[in-house]
Amino acid sequence: RDANLALVAVNLPNTVTGADIGSVVSEAFRIAQERTLEALKEEGRNALYEQGKDLHAGSDAEEWAIAAYMNRLPKHRLEVYISGQDLAQATELLRPSVSPQELQHYERLAAQYSDVINEEIM
Repeated sequence: RDANLALVAVNLPNTVTGADIGSVVSEAFRIAQERTLEALKEEGRNALYEQGKDLHAGSDAEEWAIAAYMNRLPKHRLEVYISGQDLAQATELLRPSVSPQELQHYERLAAQYSDVINEEIM
């Protein structure tokens, strides 16, 4: 919701491809899912504590109780939103699929063959 895509784009290398952008978004969504799940688990732990349930942290009983808590939540509470921080973190993890040298090679090929195609059209 707070994602500034222009800021994300500025921080991407100039060799980024469409597939790389897809990878960044997928990774950002994975990060957002983890963040959302951890927040809901913490909320569930707090709810159990407020109900006076004394469960050992990390126990199977606690995990089951938290899962039961989350299953009772309305669907909109389970929605995952990618934040600007999620995108920034995913951008830092990006390994571009095209090197600067490969990009130059592809640009030379495009220039070479666009001239040939343009000559054939005319």
